[in-house]
Amino acid sequence: MSEDHSTEGGAVPKKRKGILSWLWDIAIVLLAVWAVNAWYTRDMLATNQTIRSFNVVSLDGDVTEVKADAERPTLMYFFAPWCSVCRASIGNLDDLHPSKVQLYVIALDYKNQNEVEQFVSDVGLESPVYLGTDEIRDGFAVKAYPSYYVLDESFSITSRTVGYSTSLGMWLRTL
Repeated sequence: MSEDHSTEGGAVPKKRKGILSWLWDIAIVLLAVWAVNAWYTRDMLATNQTIRSFNVVSLDGDVTEVKADAERPTLMYFFAPWCSVCRASIGNLDDLHPSKVQLYVIALDYKNQNEVEQFVSDVGLESPVYLGTDEIRDGFAVKAYPSYYVLDESFSITSRTVGYSTSLGMWLRTL
């Protein structure tokens, strides 16, 4: 005699995934994310490297010294106005509280200032934006956009990444 394992209507019941299977799937996804991030950041400046202060020009023409802040970490966000990932992620910067994070949003690889101003207007960014130079791009080894560096109070790199990041992801990197 054979046993009947079907339910009404002849459908075979689905086997539910066990917790170990779910944990394995999560571990594989996290490993893939880590591997992709390691690949994209391989040419960036190393963590624990200390940065010297430098000057940038705002869209209003004011010269600003980019330097360490003894009270809070610094997030440096490098973008290009033609970058679609930058367009999708740059608005997340406005969620960072200025009393907790010093933020520098620096445009690179732009044709002219009008292009940057149009981009900022299109995305509705509230944070100040600065015009970077080829020297800054090369000095920070920026090869893809957006690129982020988080620096501690002594201006040493604590984190670096490339690509889309959520507000939460940016905030967590600055802790």
